[in-house]
Amino acid sequence: MKNIFCTFALMLLGSILYGQASAQPSISLHGSYGFSDQGDISNGLYGGGAQLRFFLGPRVAVGATAKVFTENLEITPSTATVESSSSIIPISGLLEYYFTDKGIRPYVGTEAGVYFLKLKSGDLTANASNFGIAPKIGLQIPLGKTFGIFAEGAYNVVFGNDNTLTVGNANNVDFNNSTKYFTLQAGIIIGLGSSF
Repeated sequence: MKNIFCTFALMLLGSILYGQASAQPSISLHGSYGFSDQGDISNGLYGGGAQLRFFLGPRVAVGATAKVFTENLEITPSTATVESSSSIIPISGLLEYYFTDKGIRPYVGTEAGVYFLKLKSGDLTANASNFGIAPKIGLQIPLGKTFGIFAEGAYNVVFGNDNTLTVGNANNVDFNNSTKYFTLQAGIIIGLGSSF
């Protein structure tokens, strides 16, 4: 799965860099907060990331994104509280469509790629990598010709997650990474892709 994704990502990046002379690059950095499908044992997902996109025209962008989310999980069985920390690192390709090419720019899109999952409790760890997808909606607000801010919401779905960590005490407790979670991202963007 990792080799297939890496090959696809390299082919996509190569076609973007060499096949589209008119592509306008854009880089964004953002912070994130997520609402987990494990709401009863999770305190939410916190993180951030970066996006690199190339505008193939005034309204279409493709690119790649890397994010890191951390989450603390806590279960209280009959004896004592048991805790685990979780990290989720999605490395994805992205596709976005912008409804306007100047001014405030609402958009829809999706991200798809490999989600690297890790659980840790004391000396115990569990790792996995699974395919995931994140449809999203967002808004770019320019603050100059090539600089602006953005906010977006995405619904992340990780397929086939079997990453489980069993923590033993008086009772065994099973922890899993979140497989469905909604995230809110906000940050800065350099290169608005509207100068065609």
